[in-house]
Amino acid sequence: MPLPTPFTAPPSPETDVLSLFFDKAATNYEESRIVFWDNDPNSKPLTYGATRESFKRFGHALKHKVGVQPGDRVGLMSLNGVHYPVMLFGIMCAGGQAVPINPQSLVQDILKYIQISGLKVIIVDAQFYHAVRGVLQHHPDLTVIVRGDMPTPTDKSHYSWTALLDGPELEWPRGSHVNESLALICFSSGTSGLPKAVMLTHQNVVAQTHKYHYAAHHKRHMQDVNRRITVLGAFPSFHAAGLFGSIFDPLYNGFTSVILQQFSLPAYLDLLEKFRPDQIMVAPPIVLLLARHPLVEGRNFSYLEHIIVGAAPCGQDLADACVKRINPKIRIQQMWGMSELVCLGSAASFGGNFGIPAPGQPGGDCGYPLPGMELKIVNLETDEEIVPATVVDLRNETQRGELLVKGDNVFSGYLGMSEEENAKFFTADGFYRTGDVAVAAKDGRLWIVDRIKELIKSSGFQVAPAEIEGILLSHPEIVDCAVVGVPDLQKEGTTENVRAYIVLKADGTLKTMDEQTAKAAIEAWYEPQVLGYKRLRGGIRFVDQVPKSPAGKILRRLLRDEIAAESAAEQSKL
Repeated sequence: MPLPTPFTAPPSPETDVLSLFFDKAATNYEESRIVFWDNDPNSKPLTYGATRESFKRFGHALKHKVGVQPGDRVGLMSLNGVHYPVMLFGIMCAGGQAVPINPQSLVQDILKYIQISGLKVIIVDAQFYHAVRGVLQHHPDLTVIVRGDMPTPTDKSHYSWTALLDGPELEWPRGSHVNESLALICFSSGTSGLPKAVMLTHQNVVAQTHKYHYAAHHKRHMQDVNRRITVLGAFPSFHAAGLFGSIFDPLYNGFTSVILQQFSLPAYLDLLEKFRPDQIMVAPPIVLLLARHPLVEGRNFSYLEHIIVGAAPCGQDLADACVKRINPKIRIQQMWGMSELVCLGSAASFGGNFGIPAPGQPGGDCGYPLPGMELKIVNLETDEEIVPATVVDLRNETQRGELLVKGDNVFSGYLGMSEEENAKFFTADGFYRTGDVAVAAKDGRLWIVDRIKELIKSSGFQVAPAEIEGILLSHPEIVDCAVVGVPDLQKEGTTENVRAYIVLKADGTLKTMDEQTAKAAIEAWYEPQVLGYKRLRGGIRFVDQVPKSPAGKILRRLLRDEIAAESAAEQSKL
């Protein structure tokens, strides 16, 4: 039985992405309404009308100058900015499929993306062209569009971005085969393995936008139909949360979206003060900065109403510390999602229960399932469905299981995998296996407690790194941490011990101690709070920073690689 939800919505409209945003959403805008701002001093804000005109011109150039054909895949390797939606929608206007790529990708990364997706064209910022130049040695037939100032090669394979914005407009192909036609191919973050190419249809994107509108915005919209909302996002646009949170969702709902080109705390704080947004979307590392960084001290956040947290779990203690410091009236709410859903699978309602824990239940929930989606939790070993709890206990193993999901915003499969390979990610009745470990309450509230691949198997018990990290981050002198499992070589690797990588507060007392004394102090504080198998028997490592993806997810695989090398060295001594 799928989890209940308080949200309702009519069936998702069957249309293409551009028709949704520029035909159906047109009633939310006047043509002169500014829809996109950024912090690039060389760019200008984009109005609704200018956005549509610009992407139609770019789409025409892609089709008639560059030669993009329907179904061709176009890589988008650019920093955030007002240009990004123009590029994205221009690709769709020409009938192409957009493939967002981390602009800081290395040559070997791009080669991998081309191998999987078959890119025909790539759009790249001038500052990242050096990597594409290396790729051209392997793929000389790749067409390149360069944004920014640089000596652009004059051969037929290179074009200037600005030169492609002059010319006639192109009407996009409306409403054809929206269930089969791909709009996007998004590479998963690869935080626990190799990146996968997520195939998303026009209907997937439309359904996601529609469902989230009815879950999150509909109540607030009904309360004040004329209110104009400003949102500020901090996710990169090649990430699902950046695409949806800074482009798709605000555009559909008539909001103004302020896009941060590249995150730095000073730039972020300056944008907050300049635009005074109603809501912001952040990953947990930014919550941590807002809660503890000295640059935040004394700033005025009275305008801010809502903070949306995504991409990784955020402990309730950290959320409370953030709100207490910057503005006690702010509501902070986690939401759950993944690229395979376009972005989100659960949410809370603005103007409703956003950021308000249910009586008698723990904080830190991710809201409720989106309307029209089916979510359920199954036992990690038996696949039997777990009945949602009356009283939620996040540490109770009998309440934990893998979260499965079904809906018309769920992707159609991974590009480059066979039908048999893709089938492994779905159940016989069509539910996608998310790999997330979750707990649910009877009313449908959802808590994400870990990833299956990241669980530590200690003495026969499962240990969730996120739980241990939440405890450690409650220490006033620990500013960041990551927890992983270390094979116990004395037991021939049959069990794992818990290890913590810890970043200490620069001006704290622990920083003045010698390493062993500081470790002992942390262990003395930590151990009374946990059972024996959760103790830090794998040791503590002090580090300057925790490796993270641009979206803020801990890159545990890098830590595991380090541990594997360490274990190999130890075994060679035996």
